[in-house]
Amino acid sequence: MAIDQPISAERSGLWKLILLVAIPAITAMALTVAGAERLLPPASWWSALVDTDNAKSQELLFRHAFMPRVAVSILAGLGLGLSGILIQHLLRNPLAEPATIGTNAGAGLALTIATLYAPVALENGRGVIALLGGALTTFLVFLLAQRRQFSPVAVIVSGLVVSLTCGSASALLMAINREYTEELFIWQSGSLIQNGDAVIRALLPQVTICSVLTFMFLRPLRLLEAGDESAGSLGMRPAAIRLIGLSIAVAIAHSSLRQPAS
Repeated sequence: MAIDQPISAERSGLWKLILLVAIPAITAMALTVAGAERLLPPASWWSALVDTDNAKSQELLFRHAFMPRVAVSILAGLGLGLSGILIQHLLRNPLAEPATIGTNAGAGLALTIATLYAPVALENGRGVIALLGGALTTFLVFLLAQRRQFSPVAVIVSGLVVSLTCGSASALLMAINREYTEELFIWQSGSLIQNGDAVIRALLPQVTICSVLTFMFLRPLRLLEAGDESAGSLGMRPAAIRLIGLSIAVAIAHSSLRQPAS
């Protein structure tokens, strides 16, 4: 009887999680289909996608505006979900994700500084600058939390402190130099101007490569579940595993969050 109760509680929790995920997903899918039907009847979707008639505005909107946004939202969601799972698994902290460990704020501050003082670097290296900024602030969070043995509370508090500091510095620089950072503010806030396939072509290979690296990394990740001592006794280096895994997670997060609009 005592064994049946934990099993039933676990099943109940699983069903609640499924409902929590399924309800928003089904709602979003229904709204997406309804939006597509307002543009074109379902019978014309495939022809508009593969053989667009440039003389029909509805088909142009469907092919070059509606579908790219749907594809980017799916790819970005996959990337952010995978990044969050990796970070939570590696840090053993259910609250850890790119926004709570200072990664996003560091990327924003790095882009703000580059925009004001090294705009030439943004021409072809915007993604690299964002990635370096996020990686540096994430590393700083880990240094601060190291004294507390990377406890969940220490990681989250350190991440919040670093995020607030970087966010305040970025906001101050943008307020002082408003005429130079207006475009950056719009870009950081998110843009729906995703017309064409440029963003998809940039995002798809990045998410695919990071996903393949993650699946290749599954065995070391599973060994971490047994604890650092057990993983070390099997010849693994837990610190190196966490470093590599977090590097992949940060790369996925920034490829999903920091794609410029086409």
